[in-house]
Amino acid sequence: MKILFLTDDFPPYHKGGAGQMAFDLAKELAIRNHQVFVLTTVQEKLKEEDFTDFEGLKIIRIYSKYHERWRAYRSLYNPSTIKIFKKVVQQIKPDVIHAHNIHYHLSYYCLKLSKKYSKAVFLTFHDVMAVHYGKWLPKNCNDLKINLIDKIKAAKLRYNPLRNLLIRHYLSYADKLFTVSKRLEKILNINGIENIITIYNSIKTETWTPDNNKINKLRIDYNLIGKKVILFGGRLSREKGIYQVFEIFKKVLLKEKNVVLLIFGGEKTAIQEFQKEAEEMNIASNIIFSGFVQREDLKFFYHCSDICLFPSLCFESFGMPCIESAAAKKPIIATCFGGPIDIIIDEETGYIINPYQTIEIADKIISLLNNQKRLKEMGMNNFQRIRDLFNFEKQVSDILFWYNKKY
Repeated sequence: MKILFLTDDFPPYHKGGAGQMAFDLAKELAIRNHQVFVLTTVQEKLKEEDFTDFEGLKIIRIYSKYHERWRAYRSLYNPSTIKIFKKVVQQIKPDVIHAHNIHYHLSYYCLKLSKKYSKAVFLTFHDVMAVHYGKWLPKNCNDLKINLIDKIKAAKLRYNPLRNLLIRHYLSYADKLFTVSKRLEKILNINGIENIITIYNSIKTETWTPDNNKINKLRIDYNLIGKKVILFGGRLSREKGIYQVFEIFKKVLLKEKNVVLLIFGGEKTAIQEFQKEAEEMNIASNIIFSGFVQREDLKFFYHCSDICLFPSLCFESFGMPCIESAAAKKPIIATCFGGPIDIIIDEETGYIINPYQTIEIADKIISLLNNQKRLKEMGMNNFQRIRDLFNFEKQVSDILFWYNKKY
């Protein structure tokens, strides 16, 4: 089968998880003897490439760059990429086109052209951008409707009253729409998008077998020997809950002195900003910022932790940290806003929490840190759950089922 992936970002020039998920899936399909092409974008002219071999894939990188103020319009139809896309798709003649994030540079209009030049068209939603304008901050754990005021507040003067209507029109050209969580599927349904099923993101648990030498080295390098470790990381921002983490950690320190907060990832400027904040809160001496971590080294940070904490304030479409912590047999305490609800069984594999209830969250952490038996039981329950329900083989099989059904 000849398959073309569409995604605004893709390794090695990628910024987020959607591009990485698309890469993992594309690479696996290539291993299974499908002919896989990827059309993606770059924001530097020198990185533009035409049919380059990369990890068994044929990659086409299109240059596209414009001011954010035009996103509500050019995400619908971007003339700088559509012309090239049309030329590429006519040349490849794919059987299947599978779009991922196309709401910035490639644009939703690609779906209309995809229907014309291929036998089957799919799109995976990795966020709420088809019904919103950016990160969505729900008002409470049961908030499912993104209203007009939410959209106008997010877009401000960039609000386009026809945007969501036109997106739904272009989505009608897809044979099937996928989401990465049931919670995201529900949000999209309630906000006017149908023809959706959920195919969960996944993880290869067999690749997370602990390497004790590397784990011990990391513990030595970061002075973690004999310490209780709370892990947080990824994109360091208010929306991802870093200020909630600081508030929670400060409360934990009042009762647990031998505990550290290990924070992985983040850009240098963000780290400097939050280090200053931690100093003002008098908790900096117990916080370790690792900076950028290579993907292949990330698992060692999880293995060094006791508890993983991810109290996002924004809607999480899936929650990769939830299954990453599970692969390392660690309990997770994660936000009630979005996908973690699908992954975590509250009080069995971790805790689903309202990130604004920092006292309650701190109490849960303290209780777990002082009950090693309970902590390990939760971690093992977490591992067994994701091994069965969120495994990579299942994700690939589900995708191929739909490819074959529509193709």
